[in-house]
Amino acid sequence: MRLSPPTLALLGLIAINGHAYHPGDSNITFYGAPRASLDGVLPVLSIEEDYIRSQTDHFSNKAFGAAGELQCSASSPCVDGSCCNSQGQCGFRDEHCKDNCVANCGATAPCGQNSKEGKQKCPLNVCCSYFGFCGATDSFCRDTTDAGQSTPCQTQFGKCGSISPPSCGAGSGTALRRVAYYEGWNTRRRPCDKVFPQNMDTTGLTHLIFSFATIDPSTFGVGPMHPDDEKLYEDFFNLEDGSQKWIGIGGWEFSDTGATRYTWSQMASTKTNRAAFISSLQQFLEKWSFRGVDIDWEWPGAESRGGNPAIDMRNQIDLMIELRQALGSRGLSLVLPAQYEYLKHLDPKALEAQVDHFNVLSYDLHGPWDATVPGEGALIKPHTDLKEIDTALNLFWFNDVNPAKINLGVANYGRGYTVADPSCSRYGCAWTGPSKAGECTQLEGVLSQCEIQRLIRAKNLNPQIIAGGAGRDSGAQDWTGK
Repeated sequence: MRLSPPTLALLGLIAINGHAYHPGDSNITFYGAPRASLDGVLPVLSIEEDYIRSQTDHFSNKAFGAAGELQCSASSPCVDGSCCNSQGQCGFRDEHCKDNCVANCGATAPCGQNSKEGKQKCPLNVCCSYFGFCGATDSFCRDTTDAGQSTPCQTQFGKCGSISPPSCGAGSGTALRRVAYYEGWNTRRRPCDKVFPQNMDTTGLTHLIFSFATIDPSTFGVGPMHPDDEKLYEDFFNLEDGSQKWIGIGGWEFSDTGATRYTWSQMASTKTNRAAFISSLQQFLEKWSFRGVDIDWEWPGAESRGGNPAIDMRNQIDLMIELRQALGSRGLSLVLPAQYEYLKHLDPKALEAQVDHFNVLSYDLHGPWDATVPGEGALIKPHTDLKEIDTALNLFWFNDVNPAKINLGVANYGRGYTVADPSCSRYGCAWTGPSKAGECTQLEGVLSQCEIQRLIRAKNLNPQIIAGGAGRDSGAQDWTGK
């Protein structure tokens, strides 16, 4: 673990569900809005690291990942789309893609000499490995293996060598933000545990974001998600707690299949569309006196989320520049993903100057969707795993993002599974499906903090902290972790 003070997130209870959170000395953002379903994201960095390790030092030709064997063959191609040779090895070099190739033989590397026209650089300035894979750990970035095998990192196409995570001293003054999202629709959708603004204990929070406002997919005008939200806005602003009251836009299921799926990408695609959005947003902020706005576009460039990989990166930068100019002294933040497959379509360094801070969604890293994701599988993992988050943060450090701008997101809910074997209900054990729905959240595989606490008391459970992972293991047949 190499999490430094400006980035270390401490898990605990949050006020959004009626319980006070006891903050540590870190920039942190709390989320309380679980989605019923998410797209599985291929853990391409860990898979390709397995591929590299399978071909170096004393490892065999077979690569093994969390879901088992990842060896390729003519009938089972490399899951990342790279070439597979007759020895079952994946990569983009001649020994993978030429005479010995048995699958994906026309593939080109994402970076380096075997990329398209030999000119492609890695996104986020991460390392271009000897094998043509982009990544941010030693397997991608070093020139020789532990056994002395030469596997030179391709220096013209990204950074090379190890990188040390940034560290700020205790008196640096960066750990000043405690941000939380208030889920307005909980008052309409839950049969119990409804939390109205006046029910919240916001002790320790510096920013409170009302989630979410919406964008009209035709006019790009900004408005409440639901007419009832206007009354909640009034109660929201009646909280005399000293926190800044912001509005979040988009988020949650905004980019799911439906009328608003392509709205972000379409709105950002022209200066005229962006101007319509910004003008409406300014009127909305003035009307309700919000002090800032959180842009929750999930995710630029991701076609599975309504994105356009050819244009979204540049258009998002233009949008944020124009927003910063228009908003003046009002606050502006932007949500970023923690997964490489999403983050590679963004340019955090170019966005950094426009925002007060980034809210990194370092949660929902695992869930029931893992069952069909190569390299994951139906195995118990906490959805906010600090080891994985630490690895993900390397992507920002390679991109030279200022750590003082980073807020790590943690969820105020757990994700759970029904274990396959009651005698094996811990990290890494198999599961058969999502856990039973909670009486108030009513989502399979999800329990709120309140529901978790009631379950612990009712069944006299003894939660266990997963070493190094910051997950919470209930030890019951239905496993729930954070």
